[in-house]
Amino acid sequence: MSPANTGKSPRDDRRKGRRAIAVVVASALALAFVVFFVARCGEKPLPEMPRARFDEAEIGAALAALRARAGRVVPRGDEERLVVEMQALHTAEAAALRGREPKERGEALFDAFRKIAASVAKADRARYVLVGEKLALELQDALGPLIEAARREGTPAVMARDGAELRRVVDAGGVFVFKAVERGLIDGRGEIRGAGLLPEVLFRKRWCGTVGLLGAEGFSDVERRAELDFTAAFTTDVDQRLSAVDALAALDRSYDAVVARALVLHAAGRDADAKRIVEEAVGKGRDDRPIVMLRDVLK
Repeated sequence: MSPANTGKSPRDDRRKGRRAIAVVVASALALAFVVFFVARCGEKPLPEMPRARFDEAEIGAALAALRARAGRVVPRGDEERLVVEMQALHTAEAAALRGREPKERGEALFDAFRKIAASVAKADRARYVLVGEKLALELQDALGPLIEAARREGTPAVMARDGAELRRVVDAGGVFVFKAVERGLIDGRGEIRGAGLLPEVLFRKRWCGTVGLLGAEGFSDVERRAELDFTAAFTTDVDQRLSAVDALAALDRSYDAVVARALVLHAAGRDADAKRIVEEAVGKGRDDRPIVMLRDVLK
């Protein structure tokens, strides 16, 4: 027997099948959107990471003292050659970061620079601390025009333009400005989210580490607080962040170390430890907004 004639062609069946699949897919996407939206709306906000407070007068005094010391340094022949090699290293590092050169070239230049710089610095430690300060001030000064341009045009536009301001900063500090923008240390409006002298502080830290003089930076009180504030707020190693929080609290009584510790531990996935800190604070009578927000998140 032949099948009964239903009046439907195979093409009609395929069309219906495609419509049914489309309905199922659309329903699934709608459900996924609803779930995502509800989840996002259900997230409880965290308080902002506490930051150290800085007085413009003390920052100005520290920079003036640095400028006075740097002004007494007249580069010698070996130091000038070292600076030229450092600038080549900075250019290579920045090019590698932007995918314009193999990163191996920058790594090779860094290894060579470190060996040469450490050997000459070892013979005259105090002199090379001063050289580092002079170079740090050059980075601090180079950032000025770039920051001004970023405030006018926005940081993304200035970074994308790759103009004279950016090239000068790269010569002086290598990948510093790229890392600073990536981490949010320099925001989209060209504001430095930290002490104004932080660039020179971070340069001196890296310089002394590279030439074998780590710990000999000779930071003033405000420079030390700027370094600790950066470590606590912008780095990722939980132990280093917690150490910075404790050290900063010892130097600055206004710094909210309780909230800072809890946020660092929460970011590291150590919610039990963060909750214990918050509960201890509540037990001592704290009920301010940052503590309440943390308590709600850590329930």
